[in-house]
Amino acid sequence: EELRNAYMGEAYFWRAFAHYYLLINFRNISPIRQMPRNGDDYVRPLEKPAAVWNFIQEDLAHAKELLPVKGYWDSKNAGRVTKASAAALLGKAYLYRSGIEQYYGEDKTTFYSEAAKEFGDVIDGKYGTYDLTKNYADNFDVEKENGQESIFEIQYKRNTPGVSGSNYNGYYRPPFVNINGWVGYGDDPVTRNHYECYEEGDLRRDINCLLYT
Repeated sequence: EELRNAYMGEAYFWRAFAHYYLLINFRNISPIRQMPRNGDDYVRPLEKPAAVWNFIQEDLAHAKELLPVKGYWDSKNAGRVTKASAAALLGKAYLYRSGIEQYYGEDKTTFYSEAAKEFGDVIDGKYGTYDLTKNYADNFDVEKENGQESIFEIQYKRNTPGVSGSNYNGYYRPPFVNINGWVGYGDDPVTRNHYECYEEGDLRRDINCLLYT
């Protein structure tokens, strides 16, 4: 029964996850609330964003209730979602919704307080112990994945025969930087105003923004 609940919680989480990203990217979508049986079931009318937000939040509430806490999954199942994963995404949904309430004519105050509650439960250790790393750069070190900050982390593979991996980071790297025979594209550089928005002494800047000469 415990494992069945965990699987059901995952199903609710991933359905909410998919609809969350569809909604914030396209705003007006047609949510799928039950398994489509034929082609017509995929052609559904658009729904108001508020109704879809409610659907997402209901799914995440169910997921949070059913999923296990941190430590339930063993190392072979690293990355599987937990109560904290659902709570954090639920808080993010409330927070995002509060920022665009002007589109819906809704009261953002409630969404702010709901977001604070969800985030607070995670921070306070209700679903397991999470904490900031002492070294901020550890969050980007492939040898230190799934660390104490990790609430939800997709498990990418590396050094897989026949798989070249992602070239996404090449868009950020300048064309003259050659790493393992691959040069960057330089298509998406950090802007000066982004670099200068870090306050003096903010050690995150030198991790997030590498300066090449």
